[in-house]
Amino acid sequence: MSVSQAGRERPAKNPSGRAARHQTRSPAETANRTDLRVVVVDGYVPSGRRLDRGLRATHLYHGQIRSWVASRGWRVGRMFDECSLQVALERVESRETDGLIVARFSHLGSSLADALAAIERIQAAGGRFASVADGIDLDTPNGRLLLRLLLSVLHQNQERS
Repeated sequence: MSVSQAGRERPAKNPSGRAARHQTRSPAETANRTDLRVVVVDGYVPSGRRLDRGLRATHLYHGQIRSWVASRGWRVGRMFDECSLQVALERVESRETDGLIVARFSHLGSSLADALAAIERIQAAGGRFASVADGIDLDTPNGRLLLRLLLSVLHQNQERS
């Protein structure tokens, strides 16, 4: 960018005399940009769940996760079933993947303690976590709030039992 006499920026011109279509970035601007690599997350769906009509919900949940991930410009690495939750968590901890996405929060564990332990492992590794149907995305303030509310409700229900 060249600076006019009035101190205002104007687009730099290429040799043909036309304004350049792209802007050059200063080193400071480039340093402040986030990592440009594609985020790769794993999906987790417990197998064996059935919908009302006897259809396996697994395919539905896979589709929900894949759509949610694609809407953010990310990519799904692997999809895991309930036997592989520990493997999925280990992939996040070893940084083979950037996080774990579930269709529903209730799929994350058989108890509140299991779900919390899984989320703590993901966060300790610097990974991302989201629950598609519940609207929980821990990368957002609203997602973190929804998680706290959901955990409060689950805790209250456990105390009543």
